[in-house]
Amino acid sequence: MLKQYFEDNGINLKKFAQKHNLYYMSLFRVVNGLYSEKYKAKANTKAVYKKLLELKIIDELPRACA
Repeated sequence: MLKQYFEDNGINLKKFAQKHNLYYMSLFRVVNGLYSEKYKAKANTKAVYKKLLELKIIDELPRACA
């Protein structure tokens, strides 16, 4: 879902990460679905999810970020 959003809107992940002061690899993992919710999210991952929520790209934070 997230990957499709970024592709459809022609958003470059690296530039998005730089613009919003996020770690590129954390953004990459979240967008490509490589993040596992069975572990508690670390600060970088939480920052990515919070920015996506703030920009209304996602509707809610995953349980691991709460």
